[in-house]
Amino acid sequence: MALALGATTLAVGVAQAPAIGPSFRDEVMADNPAGYWRLGEASGITAYDETASGNSGTYLQAVTLGVPGALATELNSAARFDGGSGRVSVTDPASGALDVGTGDFTVEAWVKTTLNGERALVSKRDATRYWQVTVTDDGSRTGQLRANVFDGVVSREVYSLHRVDNGVWHHIAILFDRDAGIRFYVDGVSSGFTVAPVPGDLGNAAPFMVAKSSGYGNLNGDVDEVALYKSLLPVERVQAHYYAG
Repeated sequence: MALALGATTLAVGVAQAPAIGPSFRDEVMADNPAGYWRLGEASGITAYDETASGNSGTYLQAVTLGVPGALATELNSAARFDGGSGRVSVTDPASGALDVGTGDFTVEAWVKTTLNGERALVSKRDATRYWQVTVTDDGSRTGQLRANVFDGVVSREVYSLHRVDNGVWHHIAILFDRDAGIRFYVDGVSSGFTVAPVPGDLGNAAPFMVAKSSGYGNLNGDVDEVALYKSLLPVERVQAHYYAG
């Protein structure tokens, strides 16, 4: 309404609500992920891929579905892994959609855990070549993220600066620049860059795994919103994802 005071009119009303921005899913899909698993299923054994490729995975063994998720902005649940046998396995597609080859790539997820012990968060690993991300227990690096890459000749092992094992949700993004090195972001903030070029082909026939990597302990904790990109996400896009959540 308005109050007329002489020649002056004062507008009186309800304050405008702030504009609602894109959802977390919208932000992820805008960056063309090669695979995106929300892990929001309430039941069943299928972890659906949100992309057109449709490379859905299978929940195996001790996974609890429907636990409270990471996103404050969306009612979308997460998956809880028992640290023993629970995992998600996505069969390697014949199309090569989940093989990064010799190109740059980014891995993204939300994770909540209190255990380290070199627990696998996400991987694609066989005996010949691989990449993987774990929550490490290496010496002074305990609780930090560790990324390992092996192209059949060159092997790299690098760490984030921040710990993620304090029992609260953390948004993580790991950027693998094949000519330069590996960069970490934790909760939208840079968490270290290490010069670590890996020029060779990382393609392999192994499944894409969540909460598991061959030869490593399974993650004990909650995981949400896992995505793989065949590109390096710019920092402003990493931060857009984090703040959308």
